Amino acid sequence: MLQLGSKSGQKWKQVYFYQAALLCDACGDDQSIEVAHLNEEDRPQRIYRAEQESDSVEHCDRGVDCIDYLEIDGTRIGAFLNCPLTTDGVTWLIDTITTPFPSPFQAALHEFWAEQYDCYLWPFNWASVA
Repeated sequence: MLQLGSKSGQKWKQVYFYQAALLCDACGDDQSIEVAHLNEEDRPQRIYRAEQESDSVEHCDRGVDCIDYLEIDGTRIGAFLNCPLTTDGVTWLIDTITTPFPSPFQAALHEFWAEQYDCYLWPFNWASVA
């Protein structure tokens, strides 16, 4: 079962980069308030993810403490950041979602990813492994 945090259904287009972590909008805004006393260059930096591809699926690095968390099969994880995937990222995604004998959590997470990235997986028959 999938439950979304307070901004359910939002497709993340912007995220924050802070201390080698990717944060969703809500967590980035929250962190910016906490460190408002720092110089601008030391605060979380907003980046536009639509132009930045990833080699794997990205979630907010605050994990269970993410403000806009996802809850999948009773487990909280960071908000889905909806990053476009590189060719290696698509290969990683297909390899990951077709791993045999996933746990119930992994199966639910893989199904969520497959739904989010269906444009990459269109020629791939997801139903054959679900």
